[in-house]
Parts: sequence; C-alpha cells; structure tokens
Amino acid sequence: MSFLIRKITKSKWKNSNDPEGLEELEINKLSSDAITSCLRTSKNSLSFWEVSDINDNSTLENNIDLKNVILALLTSPKSEDVSALDIVYFEKNEDILKENDISLDKTDGDTIDDNLKSLHIDLCNLNHKSLTFIANKMCSCLNQNHHKRFTKKSLKDLLKDYVQSNKELLPKLTSKLQEKLGD
Repeated sequence: MSFLIRKITKSKWKNSNDPEGLEELEINKLSSDAITSCLRTSKNSLSFWEVSDINDNSTLENNIDLKNVILALLTSPKSEDVSALDIVYFEKNEDILKENDISLDKTDGDTIDDNLKSLHIDLCNLNHKSLTFIANKMCSCLNQNHHKRFTKKSLKDLLKDYVQSNKELLPKLTSKLQEKLGD
C-alpha cells in the first residue's frame, strides 16, 4: 500500500459559510479558495508525492519516506524561504482513481535533489468531475485528520541538517534560501 501526499494551505480549507473553519468540511460548501489555490492544475494534471507508508503518529525522523517528500518540497528550485507546511495524505488506490477517470504518471519532481525526484507522481487527465473527486478526497482527509503540519523551526532544522550532509546541494539552493538557513 502506498499513499499520495499533497501540500496545501490549510487555512483555505473551510466551508464558505464557516469563516472560522469550525465545522466539518462539505464539498458543496467548500470555499472556492481551496480549489483555486491548492488544487490549481497544469495541463489537466495535479502534482503529488508518493510514499510507501505513513503513520499518523510518526515523526519525520521515524518515517524516512515522509522525510524525503518534505525535503523534496523544501528543495524546490524556486524556494526562497522556509515556512510552516501542511500536507494531506490518502491511500493510493489505482482502481478508485481509474473509476474517476484519473490516470497516474510518474514524473520527476521539482526539487534540486536528483535522489528525491522519483518520489513525484502526477494525477492526470483531470476534468471538473475528477477534480471534484480529488477536492472531496482532500475534505475527507482533513475531516479524518489525515493531515500533518510541520513548523517553520522543525523544517529549517531539517533542511540545515540535510544540506550539511549533502553539501553539493547548498549552491543549488536559491541565494535567498541560503541566507535564510544562515539566520
């Protein structure tokens, strides 16, 4: 069994009639900001990362797959800062995805670390129906606590340690991110 992970802006995931985000998410009441911001597609595809296992109680140190995905997200060639990070995750069930006309395509992830690129996967051939299915899946993830938040400090420490162990990556980071790591 494997899981698909997507980075989100959790504050956008609330019902449009619930600005404080206190109620359970409902797809028909979901704020449009969640969809237009966190589920923005490119070429009818949506970027995810894949891990072989995820444990709701695990930390990054205990889950090397999850740690690698987080590092891949942090080492995007466009990253200029480290900030808190929210992810949602759900089981990768190819039959259910296929039933919803979603295909999978293993593509290189947008990270400076060549060792992490293969963890990336695109959900492809998306249309309104399949994107609604994904949005509903994300609502369920949030309602069922299948999400994780990582603090700025923990991510900054993680990235510093990683770059320290992989010195060849440091010059590949943007100059702004290199400065931030020095702070």
